[in-house]
Parts: sequence; C-alpha cells; structure tokens
Amino acid sequence: MINANLAACVNHNLPPPERIASCTLAIERGNLDKITTAKVYVGRGVALNAAEQRDDAIADFTHAIALDPKNFNAYENRASLNLAASRFEQAIADMTVVIRAQPANGMAYYYRAWPTNAAVMPLMH
Repeated sequence: MINANLAACVNHNLPPPERIASCTLAIERGNLDKITTAKVYVGRGVALNAAEQRDDAIADFTHAIALDPKNFNAYENRASLNLAASRFEQAIADMTVVIRAQPANGMAYYYRAWPTNAAVMPLMH
C-alpha cells in the first residue's frame, strides 16, 4: 500500500486532493527513510500549491529541507512561492543555497535576480 501511496503522491494526473491524501498517508505511516520522507513532503507541497494552499505548501517544503538539506527541489519550490508572495528576502536566500550547490543551474540565477527586476518593473499577472 505504501508504494501505491507514493505513486499517487507524485502522479500529476490525479487531482490535488487525492495527491495530498496519498502523501499524507505515506508520511503518517512513518516507515520511510528521511530522504524519501522529504521527497514525499515536496510532492505534497506541490499538490498543496496546485490546490492553492500556498502557506501549507511552504510549510511542507520547509519540512522537507529540515529532513534533507540537500533537497534542492524543496528550496526551489519554496522560493517560487515566496516570490509569488513578494517575500523576496526568503526567496533570494533559498535560491542562493541552490546556486551554491548547483552553480550551473541557470534558472536559480534567474529566480534569484527576479526580485530585483520586480522592484524595477511592475509584476504582470
């Protein structure tokens, strides 16, 4: 059953509530190693974001980072949500972590520079 929950957790073809429920079940069982648990938190965070539960998504990305500080996907996702919420300092800090670990990650540079660009020109929504 745990494999089915893990698969559903990251299946972007499923509606976010189903993905959230599957991830939650996998987390609650508690029989995953830290790295896998961090990935499940990232999966749930992505689903929470899709369900427009952004604060909960940020909390999940933060939890994933606490479990696995090398989960750069969690930093990138958290930075993206912080950018959208105009929490630029937090986003810059997260993207700086990614850049230090992955200096060839061009998107990390782009997103780290975005707050500077946003201050110069209005955001287009």
